[in-house]
Amino acid sequence: MTAVASSPAPGRPGGRGTRLDDLPGSVGLSGSVGAGAPDLSSPPAGASDGVPAAVQALAARLAADPHAPLTLGLSGVGGTGKTASLGALRTALRTGGRTVTTVRGGPGTEPSATAHGGGAVLVDDAHLLPDEALAVLLATVERPGSQVVVAFRPWPERPLLGELVHELRLRSATIALGPMDRATVCARAAAHLGRPAPALLVDHVLRVTGGVPRLVELLLSGTPTGAALSVGPRASAPLPWDLVAQVDGELGAPAGPLRAVVLALAVGTDPDLGTLATVLDLAPTAVGELLQAARAAGLLRSDGTLVPVVRQVALAATPAPRTQAVLAASIAADAAGGVAAVQVARRVGTLQLRSPELAAVLERAGDDMRETDPAQAASFYAAAVAAGATSPDTAVRRAVCEALAGDLDTALRLADDVLAGPRTTATAAAVHVAASAFAHRGLLRRSAELYTWLADSGGGPATLEPFAALGAGVPGRTGAPASAGDRAPTLWAGAEGLLVRGVRESLVGDGGAALPTLQQASGLLRAAGRGMLLPDTPDALAALAAVSGGEPVHAERVLDQALESGAGGPVARPRHQLLRAWSAMVAGRFDAARADMAEAVRTGRPLEPRDHLFHQALEIGIARRSSDLPGLVRLWPHAREALLGYEVDLFTLLPLGEIAVAAARLDQGHRLAVPRQRAQELLAAAGHPVLWATPMHWYGVHAAILAERPQDLEPHATALVRGAQVSRYAAILAEAGKVWMQVLAGRVDPTAVERAGRRLHSVGLGWDGSRLAGHAAARTTDHRTMSQLMQLARDLHRAVPGDRTTERPSERDGARPAERGSERVREQGSERPGDPAHQPARVHSVQPEPTEATIHLTERELEVARLVLAGLTYREISERLYISAKTVEHHVARMRQRLGLESRAELLAHLRARLADRG
Repeated sequence: MTAVASSPAPGRPGGRGTRLDDLPGSVGLSGSVGAGAPDLSSPPAGASDGVPAAVQALAARLAADPHAPLTLGLSGVGGTGKTASLGALRTALRTGGRTVTTVRGGPGTEPSATAHGGGAVLVDDAHLLPDEALAVLLATVERPGSQVVVAFRPWPERPLLGELVHELRLRSATIALGPMDRATVCARAAAHLGRPAPALLVDHVLRVTGGVPRLVELLLSGTPTGAALSVGPRASAPLPWDLVAQVDGELGAPAGPLRAVVLALAVGTDPDLGTLATVLDLAPTAVGELLQAARAAGLLRSDGTLVPVVRQVALAATPAPRTQAVLAASIAADAAGGVAAVQVARRVGTLQLRSPELAAVLERAGDDMRETDPAQAASFYAAAVAAGATSPDTAVRRAVCEALAGDLDTALRLADDVLAGPRTTATAAAVHVAASAFAHRGLLRRSAELYTWLADSGGGPATLEPFAALGAGVPGRTGAPASAGDRAPTLWAGAEGLLVRGVRESLVGDGGAALPTLQQASGLLRAAGRGMLLPDTPDALAALAAVSGGEPVHAERVLDQALESGAGGPVARPRHQLLRAWSAMVAGRFDAARADMAEAVRTGRPLEPRDHLFHQALEIGIARRSSDLPGLVRLWPHAREALLGYEVDLFTLLPLGEIAVAAARLDQGHRLAVPRQRAQELLAAAGHPVLWATPMHWYGVHAAILAERPQDLEPHATALVRGAQVSRYAAILAEAGKVWMQVLAGRVDPTAVERAGRRLHSVGLGWDGSRLAGHAAARTTDHRTMSQLMQLARDLHRAVPGDRTTERPSERDGARPAERGSERVREQGSERPGDPAHQPARVHSVQPEPTEATIHLTERELEVARLVLAGLTYREISERLYISAKTVEHHVARMRQRLGLESRAELLAHLRARLADRG
């Protein structure tokens, strides 16, 4: 409870009695209800029966000196503890032997009751005293040596009461009583329970009572201990009868004006005087008086809103027809005043009331919020249904918003309910919601089936049927969509048509015509707004096409625009972020990729299967490219599970290829036979489109190299050569594949390697080009050629086109193996990480000499040391650092010699200790 002491005015006689200047301060209003509160709270010192600390201290002084002069005012709205404070002072005075006269104000109070009679005078409800009694009380206050304590509400304002309050402030002080803060509620709850109060109980009490002391006490005293200790975060326990009766009594007569204004506020009426006057059919001045009365009675909080329990009691105690009438009048007044539906809905949306006016305003609010906040719009639609809206259109609009917000479970359930009912105009929209949700869930075939059913049944246009059918590789209307000509030429219809056309164009030639078409679709959608639900966004498809066609920088620009504009709503944001991460990964910019991956999961909501598949492929792809074999082993089961739980479609071939290469690296390629066969069937059904097939064949080349199966490489190389006839990207990859085969056979042509590497870099595959150059360098016997190719590998690895981050080599090649550059490649005759003979020895007894720590190691030697400790072979380290294996061996020998160590085991033990000290 807040107790604020007002000191006497400067220059006026005020120190004639007990002064409050040096009494303990107020309890304060800073206690917050929310996260971060301790689970158990103990009562603070000084909290007793809800009496503020300042009053307690004054009572203690009066008990010690009961005859000290005293003039004090206690100001506060109803329920703030004025009567309890007077009781504490009365007890103290009587304990000291003083005679105490207690007066409760009222119209019939005799003036003589407030006169000085030789003892102390304590007056409660002084604002209700007649003027004659106030005049006598004022004279009593002015009498030297008197002991007078006056408790009053701040309203109604009366001249004589104002004079009395002024005189009290001049002579001593006035304590302004207010709501309890969190610490005081903790104390009172602990006192009632006889043990520390759970934080959730304190939250509940503050939430229900607004901290009004009398209401706090009634709630705590009327709640059984067991129920109090089991209060949850969203508690809605029945209110104690004494609390309900107290609030209901303050509201006045059932048909009285005070209850009427409280009911109007309870249904959500704007507290503006004009609006309330219209709803209540009263003059604004009369409404103002009623609001003052409600505030003085403690029914309103300081911000003018109702105390929560007051609202609850007012609604529960009023017959439903009366509440509905007041609500209808309130909504009509807002509409006449041009108040936005969203603003109205936020005030009335929590009402548990069936009302056509309420349902209508909630639906309008949902429509208004659909683009900017689909989750809020969905909640408005749900409230509209609770208020009586029964139209399937409302259910579908809610389903769209739930899907846009990312709650696909609810969206599918709502759409399914509409589809299970009678055929209506909402049927086509419900099909679209379900088909879009299934696409996000990795069931594009099911999406195609739904669109086909819609078209066959004549239920409406199935414009996106070709998109789903082509993507899933199933029979369908891959030409003009059924009934498309019957649709109005809206932005939405145009965007759908362009999206389908773009997918068709991606299957022809090099697929390059798809990019401008899909970007046009994206532009139309941005113009139409963000509240449009799709199985996939034109931006995502354009990015996929760009990456698959060797234009990752263009893909990033498209995705940057999509993320900036919020295209596709919140549900599409993780997809756009993960695709942007993909562009960064293939270019070797792992930090940028990880940043986008982290952002995609920042909300904590589980990724949908399609996004989860891309996320797992990114994780395992970065681990592979970073030579992180332990990470690859750890991530493989999760990636495989994500892939096997997803029905591969044309638009998820990239993650399939990435996971397949990782499987080959781990000798697990046979475990992906089914999805790889599915991919071949998809490509065959689509006519082996070069745009989508080329990346798969490039992944096939890598998988064959890692699996050491040259016979598996040949068909992929042949397919790339065939695609080179129409695609520059396929031509570049075909050339690179040919050079790879030559390098693996030991025939290193530095000119061909440089050309292939730089061309790979030009299409965003700088990491691949760097890796090719590094392998070629490791296989040449000419020292000059080796040095040139190593330098080329370094150049290609560091010069990344369109880089969104600035990485220094030392940062990029940092401490963790998972963040390091090129891939480990298992080759015929090379040392294998799994061979125990080549694992670092585990030595526990060898400790480095103290003097060794003073020997300086170069940065290059430290890089080599880290990789040796990570278990990499000399050849793998040479590929990683773009130096020869002989140079790696030289660095290791030199470190052992300079440190004066006899064996490799001693060297490893020393390096572990040294690097551990460096952090």
